[in-house]
Amino acid sequence: MSTVKSDRRCRGNAQEPEQPPEEVVDRLAELLPEGALDEAVQGLRPEELTGPGGLLSKLAGRVLEAALQAELTEQPARRDARRL
Repeated sequence: MSTVKSDRRCRGNAQEPEQPPEEVVDRLAELLPEGALDEAVQGLRPEELTGPGGLLSKLAGRVLEAALQAELTEQPARRDARRL
């Protein structure tokens, strides 16, 4: 039994999900042009998309690796800035 409360639970009234900053949306649009995902998944079986080792898990893994790498490279810069 988990004692951690989820932030996703309703807090009395339904709130719209927070939208990502515009620069994030623009960057994503540059990386994934309109229709690129449609072409990438065309002809794949459901298990090739969502199953173990499928396209979704590989894509999520790459996004997480990139985010962690960005975080690791940003951390030393923050420490150096605080020393000044």
